[in-house]
Amino acid sequence: MKTLFKTAVQGPAFGLALLLGAFLPAEMPPRAGLQGRSMQEALAQEVDWWALPAFQDILARHDRFLPELARMRRQAASHAPELARLLAALPGSDGLNAAHIERILAKPEPSGARGGGVVFEPWAGRWAGSWSNGRQQFHSWGPAMLLEGRWVQPVTLSESEFVEPNCAQDMMALRRSDIAINVNSPQHGITGWVSKVQDGRVEMPHIGYQLNDTTLIWLCQAKYPGREQEPGRGDWLVFLETIVQPQGQAAYRIHGLKFRFGEEGAIQAAPENHSGLYRPATEGTRRGEAW
Repeated sequence: MKTLFKTAVQGPAFGLALLLGAFLPAEMPPRAGLQGRSMQEALAQEVDWWALPAFQDILARHDRFLPELARMRRQAASHAPELARLLAALPGSDGLNAAHIERILAKPEPSGARGGGVVFEPWAGRWAGSWSNGRQQFHSWGPAMLLEGRWVQPVTLSESEFVEPNCAQDMMALRRSDIAINVNSPQHGITGWVSKVQDGRVEMPHIGYQLNDTTLIWLCQAKYPGREQEPGRGDWLVFLETIVQPQGQAAYRIHGLKFRFGEEGAIQAAPENHSGLYRPATEGTRRGEAW
């Protein structure tokens, strides 16, 4: 099978897009210069993204964690009213109804969103913009493909340049890109995983929900190497991700908030939320250009 995602993809795009620098402790490694094969050389070899060790590893991590993802979904369902009110209060929740959000979150068993990989299509392509911590972001979201009975979408997230999914192995080794997958399956619903290396190693398992054709909710917890954490305890992150059309131009908007599940169903939320706004990028877009 040849490469599924080449250079420029036009139109709006999807994401699991977890720009977590504003939430997670920064452990900034020294930035290495781009070495070894060039991106063009890697593309010329037509490397399949799903065959790269980096994506094989993230798929294996995701699959081993499926029982815990199911437990996370049940825990979220038991707190659906509080989570719905939290999401409805976010700045990016324009037009969303808290009762509708609650009905979606209240299902303790997963149900894959309609359309398989189509659920991720509105975000497929290249996006660039700034997160609320001031860092510029470059995201490449590949098309979803059917792998072993589930739809899987590859994602790369970089603070320096666009990285094609089939070039992610080298760029992760240089700590110049994080990678992620978005998954939709009949057995487990919408799930995902982010492996972060740019600001220190963090693994981010996700559960997802489709509110409508252009809006997704993601819930996740950070997993740090060498740290023990009781399942369901500690900090959670919730993200509301939407494709919008301000002034007729597509944009990808994300709002995120850190919270904890407290006693007797109460949710303790952080005092401020974080956000990002990203525009579709063209082939020639580079760091620092105006949008």
